[in-house]
Amino acid sequence: MKLHLVGGFLGSGKTTAIINAAKKLMKDGKRVGVITNDQGRYLVDTAFFKAAALPTVEITGGCFCCNYRDLQTQVSELVSAYDPDVIFAESVGSCADVVATVIKPLQQLGNSMQTASFSVFTDIRMFRRWVLGEPLPFSEDVLYIYEKQLEEANLLVLNKIDLLPEKKVTSARVMAAGRFGDKYILAQQANDETKIAGWVNLIEGNMYQVPRPSLHIDYERYGLGESSLVWMDQRIRFFGKDSQAGDVSTCFIESVMHDLINGSYSPAHIKFFVKSDQGNVKISFSGLDQLEAGQVKSILEGVKGTSIEILINARLEGSMDNLQMLVEDAARRCGAAHNWSYKADEPEIFHPGKPAPAQRIA
Repeated sequence: MKLHLVGGFLGSGKTTAIINAAKKLMKDGKRVGVITNDQGRYLVDTAFFKAAALPTVEITGGCFCCNYRDLQTQVSELVSAYDPDVIFAESVGSCADVVATVIKPLQQLGNSMQTASFSVFTDIRMFRRWVLGEPLPFSEDVLYIYEKQLEEANLLVLNKIDLLPEKKVTSARVMAAGRFGDKYILAQQANDETKIAGWVNLIEGNMYQVPRPSLHIDYERYGLGESSLVWMDQRIRFFGKDSQAGDVSTCFIESVMHDLINGSYSPAHIKFFVKSDQGNVKISFSGLDQLEAGQVKSILEGVKGTSIEILINARLEGSMDNLQMLVEDAARRCGAAHNWSYKADEPEIFHPGKPAPAQRIA
């Protein structure tokens, strides 16, 4: 059984890549399982994988490194229940130092599980701006985490190439090769199942020896970056008599995004998972995305019915103040506009604590 670890910054496209890779492998006759990881609860990614009929378990309340024993347990449970040929384990987007705290400890177990690969994803737009020294919507402490993720990579995936002109994609690849000559650089578009084969062939082909040398990382600085971020996880349910689920969902998501973007927040990654009687839809925005007119309505076109449930995972840089009120105000306005009622569960809103690995092998 092979374990593929997937890391990278918030909004880099890890989940989309994994689900399309899993679909390809299953078409090839492989059994695939997934482990999701996050600081909070109500995980959109877990709901997304389960909706795609993928065996999925989750590790919440911290990164893999701080919950290493839980990772071992969840791997064992997946193996016992589903006997997968492949497991993808997606680390939380603010996690670094994976080699020393996860890969090397796993390799010491000496069991039948093969830690086959470790890929680090980055949004190619963010990478290009970072290399060129152009402004990014994050503080230096948060960018320290991003830089350490890039440094640690053996396989560096420049993702979302469809969002840049071809000339800028080419220049980003050249800059990546010049900056990180010791890494394999892959540029790809992960949101297209037909274009994921390159990455799958690389990680399944045993081309990479892990681990790399452990990072030299300042955990005080790493902790400052974590504490600059705020996590918000919430579930909102709407109910009505008319079949306006798509309109209510569109109103709510557009209102939340507008208020976040125009507030005192720097969004890193905002994810919504909309569940209705007619199916499920995931919508996500990274810190570099622009909310275009009609974009949300188009994605939610197939959402119908008289009730919906929306999971929200917001990863931001900023203060926790007023976040709950911002979301509930949007729910109240959109419910009233369509004569629907809503129920908001108690949200989980917090700044992540300082990373405290269960073990670290230098």
